Amino acid sequence: MLLLALFLFPLHAGEGLGFWGAGVCHRIQQRTFVIGGAAMPLCIRCSGIYLGFLSTFVVSFLRGRRRPANLPPPGVLLLLLLFLAAVGVDGLNSYLSLFPGLPHAYEPHHTLRLLTGTLEGIALAGVFMPILHMSLWQQPSEQRSIPNLGELGWILLAVTPLDLLLLWHPRYSLYPLSLLSLAGLFLALGLVNTLLVAVASRRIGRVHRWAEVLALLLWGTLLASFEMAALAWFRHALLGSFSFVLP
Repeated sequence: MLLLALFLFPLHAGEGLGFWGAGVCHRIQQRTFVIGGAAMPLCIRCSGIYLGFLSTFVVSFLRGRRRPANLPPPGVLLLLLLFLAAVGVDGLNSYLSLFPGLPHAYEPHHTLRLLTGTLEGIALAGVFMPILHMSLWQQPSEQRSIPNLGELGWILLAVTPLDLLLLWHPRYSLYPLSLLSLAGLFLALGLVNTLLVAVASRRIGRVHRWAEVLALLLWGTLLASFEMAALAWFRHALLGSFSFVLP
């Protein structure tokens, strides 16, 4: 069923990888990188969000924090809140710029969209990771998701080459960057649905092994794929397109 969702939905839509971004991202063409004549499946800001989200989880796992169940310390948490505030300010300014005559603080820029999106993805992962592990495991670990500024630096170091490649976006980078950003999207929505599946199956606070987590994640990712497909088709029914072009 998951393979059917992954291949038949976009095949029928004739949209390719962009189908999976259509339900959760505006995909305005003027705010989406086009590589080799094909648009990225997510806009610039959303690409940054999910690359940052994915990088945070990967770095945490590789650095030995396999199931951190504590929030970052106050100093790091405050910095993550500032990351969220930055994307709020830049997003509002970018939105106001869509309407001629409305005042906005500065001209929106692709680099700022990508940077603030990446910082948002890191912040969301840093907060959601302990919520996930605290909710699932019967014996949660005492580890913090981002224990100090040094670990935050490792995350930034990991995602920076991806951001630079996206800003450069040479022709060969379309599929690697598209697949990585979609992997972050599937991970984010899949993990949210994993919690819902755990609630429905009465597994909250009762997980002992990683095999149980993977089983919940599989169902959560399957549910997320159908949700994204439904949203993409709903968008197409309303607008007649999986992307949008500013007048």
